[in-house]
Amino acid sequence: MNGSSRTNLVVPQPYRDNKGVTVMSMMEVIPGQQLKTFELFAYLDYFPNRMMAAWTRHSETLQRIKLDNCRTLASAVLRTAVMNCRALEILELTEFYSSMCCVTLEDATMDKWACTRIQTLNIPVKLTPNGKSPVYLTDPSKEWWRNVVLLK
Repeated sequence: MNGSSRTNLVVPQPYRDNKGVTVMSMMEVIPGQQLKTFELFAYLDYFPNRMMAAWTRHSETLQRIKLDNCRTLASAVLRTAVMNCRALEILELTEFYSSMCCVTLEDATMDKWACTRIQTLNIPVKLTPNGKSPVYLTDPSKEWWRNVVLLK
């Protein structure tokens, strides 16, 4: 591969192992800074450290990440994408099935995002540590709002 060629890794159907072992192995053999597109169907996040390392190895060239029907994905993995992948233009999670498939607000705001070229960002954000609705949205008495002081 010469410096100008780029690789697209698109897996529209689940692999037989259904845990990402084969896909992770494919990502690891692609030379660094060569992967342009990564699309995967039905990912189960059994190897978050391997995924983070792979995305970091391609942080200058990876422009599109799309995970469809994602079952689980650690918040730290999504944080790695937005904080390290400088070329990233599209980051999408579609039809995810779990609250374990999102970035926490804490992770999303931990540091400055490197993906300044982002055009499409479609990821779930968990606003509270336990994933439940914050009290100010669920309190039927609206007592919480009475204690809010508006700053001018």
